Amino acid sequence: MPRNAPLILLYGANGYTGKLSAQVVQREPAFAALRDKIVLAGRSEAKVKEVADANNLPYRIFSLEGEDDEIDARLQDVRVVVHMAGPFIYTAEPMLKACVRNQCDYLDITGEQPVMQLIHETYAQEITNSGILAISGVGFDIVPTDCLAKRLAEALPGATHLDLAICNGPGAALSRGTALTSFEHFATGRPMCARVNGEMKNVGVAYTSRRVPFPTYGTKNAMFLPWGDCYSAYFSTGIPNTNVFFPAPAFVAPFVYYGSMVGAVALKWIPGLHCLISAAIPKIAQGPAHHESNIDVWGEVRDEATGRVATGAVIVPEGYLFTARAALLSAIHAYNGTVTKKAGPATPSVAFGAKFVNEIEGVTELDVIVRDAAEVREAAAVAH
Repeated sequence: MPRNAPLILLYGANGYTGKLSAQVVQREPAFAALRDKIVLAGRSEAKVKEVADANNLPYRIFSLEGEDDEIDARLQDVRVVVHMAGPFIYTAEPMLKACVRNQCDYLDITGEQPVMQLIHETYAQEITNSGILAISGVGFDIVPTDCLAKRLAEALPGATHLDLAICNGPGAALSRGTALTSFEHFATGRPMCARVNGEMKNVGVAYTSRRVPFPTYGTKNAMFLPWGDCYSAYFSTGIPNTNVFFPAPAFVAPFVYYGSMVGAVALKWIPGLHCLISAAIPKIAQGPAHHESNIDVWGEVRDEATGRVATGAVIVPEGYLFTARAALLSAIHAYNGTVTKKAGPATPSVAFGAKFVNEIEGVTELDVIVRDAAEVREAAAVAH
């Protein structure tokens, strides 16, 4: 078990989601209990101090590139770390290792498959031996998709295939950190994987498409993207085949599929292109406006042997505000020990239950509908 330390440390407090989380702690009554427990942190004193002062919260400064003993000294009084500093492919491992050394629960807000692999594979034994809880993806989109996937799996035991789909409202925008994280994942040539027969298989972006009936935005064509759920949903549901889809016109998918290959080659062989794009992203990505519309999260599980299908959906508020609230609520549960799994690698639904997403303000959960094979065939005939 983690040490009975008094604090929750939010690392990356000067990023877009970090700032928003600090504001949520200070302004929303639901998180008032955190005000004497949370400490902000990051590597830039000027930037972190500005956020801390604006929200009347304490702070501390350290770099994850520092020596282990320097990092450990900042975690001696910390029970839970909420890691919000990207790009996570560079920052997650040193923070996770520090949490293992110091017996602090580790939570992060990314949805990157390589980071999840650190928890569920690379350091799984060390995490278990340390007695800490480690979860990647305690924000959007993993919390709603993971909870929905688990709910669908419970409704249709024995399901063999899971499809998830996400549709943002018009005008949705990325923060600088999210945009940079997404670019770094692509630029480093990492595999674009789906879960196929229980294994992660490099399939490429947009390798498959389907029609998705989103509850708010209507039926749309959607193409595959290698989202984190392709990796993590297996640990929540045991379903061996998982794809995640995002809306895109049918004619776009082939361009994306082949264009991603060309782009990867260009980044590898054109000198300076990687640095040029990395430098441009913070200037271009300004982050979302808080008035942005809700997000549809849709899911379907299928049993190929019986033809039975279960579908459901969750509607969540703007993704960054959702992430701030979900991450803070996750930290509260971990801090208080109100979890269904006390230690080891976990997913949000495994640690907090399939209904965890309902605890977050602004979420609407739609009913799960289970149909037998005849009903599925009839619905398909009507659609065509």
